[in-house]
Amino acid sequence: MPRLHTLALVAALAIPWTAPALDAGERIDDLELPSLAGGKAHLLAAGTVNVLVFAKPGKPHCLETLRELASREGQMRGVRWVVILPGDAVPAEAQALVSASGSRAHFLLDPGDILYGRMAVKLHPTIFVVDREGRLGGSEPFREINYLDRVVARIRFTLGEISAAALAEAADPARSDTHSDQGLARSRAQFAQKLLEIGQPEMALAEVQKSLGASPTSLGYLLQGKILTRLGRCEDASRAFEAALQIDPKNGEVTAEKKRPCPPKRNRPS
Repeated sequence: MPRLHTLALVAALAIPWTAPALDAGERIDDLELPSLAGGKAHLLAAGTVNVLVFAKPGKPHCLETLRELASREGQMRGVRWVVILPGDAVPAEAQALVSASGSRAHFLLDPGDILYGRMAVKLHPTIFVVDREGRLGGSEPFREINYLDRVVARIRFTLGEISAAALAEAADPARSDTHSDQGLARSRAQFAQKLLEIGQPEMALAEVQKSLGASPTSLGYLLQGKILTRLGRCEDASRAFEAALQIDPKNGEVTAEKKRPCPPKRNRPS
């Protein structure tokens, strides 16, 4: 029996210790970490929302995520972006990741992976959003579906721009509801967005109408308003934005779009 106890103790000691996952609302301690730009930099900045991206050179998903985030860095005010790399990252590979990503974020190293352990990071990338008071707003480990939409929604919720309902909607990727009204509406809206991006507003409008017919959402009305603005149908666009705010009064993107100038459509001379 003593031998069995000894074997059990040895087996237990062989299991790597994992830090418990942090809970939302828990305070994150600021640290000074080595910066790839030279010297040291703070992990957190007071009075702003800090987005902490745990990434690793050589991981394709990390590069893809950083590139997508780079395209959104200037679109959200009051947000500071920080990328944390493992302490043993090869300097040349780390610099290559910075260059390839196009990101203007602060790139820091975590010597001894102390912060990695404290935050219980298991996947690359994993993104943590920390509120203005230094408390954890939430985390988003990498996933194949809907990842950046979830991250941006988490940031906007922490900024106070969207409601909890809108956050929950973004956090629920299309899975089994692909053929439901909500899944159909989401699919139609995504297609409409693509059509608008390639300069087909009339076709985009037809798709967004189908989306709203399947399930009226704040996102759908926001997109409808953008399309109608592009078409110069200013009064219709204003009504669409109002409908979006009826569903989600805290949607700051809708408020911003409402303030954009809408040049009325000119009639062609006969």
